[in-house]
Amino acid sequence: MGAHDSITAKARAGFALGTTVTLSDLCVTEGMGLAGLDFVWIDTEHTPLDKKDVCAHLVAAKAAGLSSLVRVPWNDPVLLKPILDMGPDGIVVPYIRSVAEARRAIASFFYRMVVAFAIALLVGTQFFVIGVLIAIWSLVLMMGVPLAKWLRFLVASPALRRHRGRAFAVTAGTLALGAGLVFATPLPHATMAEGVVWMRGEAAVFAGAEGVAMVTSPNAPPM
Repeated sequence: MGAHDSITAKARAGFALGTTVTLSDLCVTEGMGLAGLDFVWIDTEHTPLDKKDVCAHLVAAKAAGLSSLVRVPWNDPVLLKPILDMGPDGIVVPYIRSVAEARRAIASFFYRMVVAFAIALLVGTQFFVIGVLIAIWSLVLMMGVPLAKWLRFLVASPALRRHRGRAFAVTAGTLALGAGLVFATPLPHATMAEGVVWMRGEAAVFAGAEGVAMVTSPNAPPM
C-alpha cells in the first residue's frame, strides 16, 4: 500500500495524524516519520521554504513512508507546475473562492501535461536517438508514473473496497467517452492558408509539405 493510499484509508476511517513543516531542515520530516505520523503538510505560503527545501522534504517523506501535502502560496500555474513535477501526494491551493478559480487550479495540471508532451515531441524531432530517449523518459515520468499510481489505487486501494465495481464502471465510461471524442469526432483533413509571395526574376516556390498550391497573378480576377 502506498503512502497516498494509506492516508486516504485512515482518513476515511476517521483518523490520520500529521503535522505542518515550516523549517528547511529535512531532519524534521525524517523525525516525523520515525515518530509514526501519517503525513506532513509542507507549507510554502506562510514560511520562507523554497522549491529546493520542498524537494528535500518530499524525498525525506518518501523515505520515511509519509504522505506529503504541499500548500502553495497562491492559485497560480507558475507556482503549481514545479511542485507538481516533484510528485507530492497532494497539493493544497489557497484562496479558492469560486468555481472559476477551482477550475484554474485544476487546469494547471493539464497545462503541465500538454507542455511536457509538446516538449517531448519537439526534442524527439530535433535529436533522433538522444531525443527519443529523453522524450520517452519525460513521458514516463509525466504520464506513465501518474497513470500507474492511479491504476494501483483503482485495483488495490482499501478505500474502494465497497465501491470498486462502480469505480471500474465510471473509469471505463470516462475512457470510452474520451476515446469517442478523439477518434469519432469528424475533423477537417485539409487546411487552407492564404499569403503573398514576391519572387525575383526566375525564382521558384517549393512547398515544404504535401498539398496543392495555387499561384495567381495580382491582376487576375478573383476566383
